[in-house]
Amino acid sequence: MSSPPKLVTLLPSTDCDLGRWLLEWYGIDYVESPHAPICHVIALKYHGYGKDAYPLLLTPKGNFPGVTPMVSRFDVDAAAGRKLLPDDPDLEREVRQDADYYRLTMGGGVVNWAYWHFLPHKWMNWPSFTTGVPWFEKLFVLFGYSILKSLMTKGIGLSDKNAAA
Repeated sequence: MSSPPKLVTLLPSTDCDLGRWLLEWYGIDYVESPHAPICHVIALKYHGYGKDAYPLLLTPKGNFPGVTPMVSRFDVDAAAGRKLLPDDPDLEREVRQDADYYRLTMGGGVVNWAYWHFLPHKWMNWPSFTTGVPWFEKLFVLFGYSILKSLMTKGIGLSDKNAAA
């Protein structure tokens, strides 16, 4: 018997939450490999992907870097009552555009606001950054939080202006 697919995740990511929900929705068993912020980049690069390819689903039949490839792959084989995309191509395009807008544009704004206000407080982020991650990632978050905070602030482009927007 083969092992279940592995889902490589960045813990405090709403896309990873969506990826978990998609796999449950489509009835796909998986094992999660959660990672703390910044550490997830190393895990993704280990598997040959860039820093934004999360959640990354690794399967014997192919890999799926992100929720859009996961939906595209699994919706095709889903039972009629489990399909998320309409059969009509124009309507499917509209659904995908709406989903991207809410997920990326609006969701990105929420991420900017939340991280700008919460990132300065390590104790507020500890559970969402470290639950289930490898021990050495917990150590990095514990002792390297200022580095993590600086890299995230720079990488996401956090600022008063972006948080206010």
